[in-house]
Amino acid sequence: MPSSGRFPRRRRHVRRHPWSALPLALVVATSVLAAPTIGPINRIFSSTPGSDMWPAGLPLEKATDQPLRQPRGVHAGGFMVYPRVEIEEKYEDNIFATKNDRASDLITVITPSISIESTWSRHGLGLQAFGQFSHFAEHGTEDSEQGGVSLTGRVDITGDDYVSEFLSFSREAQDRSETDDTGSRHPPIFNRYIAHTRYAHQFNDFEFRLDGQMQRFDYIAGFDFDRDRLEFDIEPRLSYQMSPYLTPFVQVGYLDRNFDAPINRDGVDPDSRTYDATLGMGFALDPALTGEIAAGVFRTDFDDSTLDPVTSPLVEGTLTWDVTRLTTITGAVSRREAVTSTSENSSKIVSAASVRVDHELLRNVLVDGEVRYRNEAFQDSSRVDNRFDVEIGGTYLLNPNASVSLDYRYTNRLSNVDAGDFMENSVLLSVGLKM
Repeated sequence: MPSSGRFPRRRRHVRRHPWSALPLALVVATSVLAAPTIGPINRIFSSTPGSDMWPAGLPLEKATDQPLRQPRGVHAGGFMVYPRVEIEEKYEDNIFATKNDRASDLITVITPSISIESTWSRHGLGLQAFGQFSHFAEHGTEDSEQGGVSLTGRVDITGDDYVSEFLSFSREAQDRSETDDTGSRHPPIFNRYIAHTRYAHQFNDFEFRLDGQMQRFDYIAGFDFDRDRLEFDIEPRLSYQMSPYLTPFVQVGYLDRNFDAPINRDGVDPDSRTYDATLGMGFALDPALTGEIAAGVFRTDFDDSTLDPVTSPLVEGTLTWDVTRLTTITGAVSRREAVTSTSENSSKIVSAASVRVDHELLRNVLVDGEVRYRNEAFQDSSRVDNRFDVEIGGTYLLNPNASVSLDYRYTNRLSNVDAGDFMENSVLLSVGLKM
């Protein structure tokens, strides 16, 4: 869920096309830019209960965001404006994520974005918007135009109370490598709407927090009619600051999924309700070592009597370790239930883990590496998928406003369903401009 607030949290034959010359043009243009570097704009896509740790759509932002220089942006009254554009040229050797008949292509991706943030002493207001335009050199059916806008706000009621709001709309294209890909001629396109509200109150060493969220998915293609749905989630949480280093908490949650179609293409009603309860601990053992770990259990009941209820352990955890002033290690673990579009399965349990290292090699040279693992156990069937992702890359800061990045990514999915296996290699060269 998106989060905001005042209380501190415990601490991604070739057909020529007119875009091919843009990266070179942007490199030349960097010499005239003089404003300071800014951090990446946060995408408005957010992980939500019942969603994959790596949601479909745009690539994830980097696991950590510690720019060498603090952003200044552009002053506009009581706001700061942070514009950014990124041009990426990418080669993929298996764009359809298939075991056989692999197809490769060159892809140009243009991603403009802007973030506007208030600088008020009390309350807060922010606006974020972005677009992502992908053009394939040989496979035009894979072209996509994605984008979105979000509004964030916070009202400081008293020194111990606040209310925050997150509203967003986005149009997303599902990645072909997701198990939910239906194999249609074009990648599945859907609109996502999110409305999230949080109320928090702090009294003595206790903090009470209540999160509520509604999320709407509308798929554009008629073939995906049975994936349109409305999700409502509510999560109360009570935490206690036992010491400056440890903060235990208890949290419960309720998630209601209501699909538009009374039955899916397999004749089953997938509407469900999920209940969960967790005990956790936030920790700040040192300013350089922070995180949170929680474990519990969840249960999902389905409206359709032919679908068996699911009861399983639940785990959520994050860790940030600033090993030195130049090196940061971040990690995450997750185990939750998620929606699946495969009609023969009621849902899937997704267990995921990731480790990332970011290192400042020189003042203007950053290197990073990340390993991710995801296990998907499909309910009401014996299918199990194991996916491994490895990424290594580096960024060279040409000047305070421009950077060039080179990344290599490897993906391998192993499944006990023969058609579910695939392997992919990709190389990305990108130019980023900020003001």
